Amino acid sequence: MCKIIAIANQKGGVGKTTSTLNLGVGLVRKGYRVLLIDADPQGSLTIGCGFEPDEIDMTLNEIMRNIIDNYGVEDHDGLIRHDEGFDLMPGNIKLADLEMSLAMSKSTLREYVLKGYINIVRENYDYILIDCARSLGMLVVNALTGADSVIIPMIPCKSSVDGVQQLFRTIALLRQGFNPNLKIEGILFTMYESRTNFTREFIKLVTETYKNNLNFFQTFIPSSIDVRNATAECESVIKYKSWGKVSKGYLQLADEITLENIA
Repeated sequence: MCKIIAIANQKGGVGKTTSTLNLGVGLVRKGYRVLLIDADPQGSLTIGCGFEPDEIDMTLNEIMRNIIDNYGVEDHDGLIRHDEGFDLMPGNIKLADLEMSLAMSKSTLREYVLKGYINIVRENYDYILIDCARSLGMLVVNALTGADSVIIPMIPCKSSVDGVQQLFRTIALLRQGFNPNLKIEGILFTMYESRTNFTREFIKLVTETYKNNLNFFQTFIPSSIDVRNATAECESVIKYKSWGKVSKGYLQLADEITLENIA
């Protein structure tokens, strides 16, 4: 059975794209079939995979518009096979226009367009990961409507908490109508600095505050220049430095995800 996971947080710079790519590669390394969907108009995941978004003829924008217009969509349309073993549905700036169209639409199905695509391809994969935009607009609503669960990357700072609380409210609203079974997979702490007292105290405070309502991954993704270097090389951190602490963190996260799914 395929599991659909959205990686979301309206705050930027918390590691959504990095987490999507490296969790995906970690799952591939464990033998799973993985699709990554770039649902961000900035196309950061597409760029991070080594592709120029504006030079791709068919992206998520065209796929979703074809679904809206009731054109036929095949399960292989627009997919790019990446040399690290996963499939990519790329995204680009055209998604911004699509999001505006969805926001202005009066259709009762506007929140379900991405889910329509997911239903076409889900039998081909064990995991589908959706890299969400840094907003709570219609593209994120589509991602959360189509997902089984959400991973929320979070850096140890107060502004990150504020963004997460707004996301919680959006998830609560979606559960009331569009996706009553949507689950918060867990909070993933990223850019973790184990040597600072502030980081340790912040994480302790947040986990104690929400421990009765939320899952917190045991994996912490450490801060490291390896992430920046891997991004510059357009490859996962796992490929860039497989023995590094960030790589080990994402491989451990893949273990947590798969063990939870098996359970």
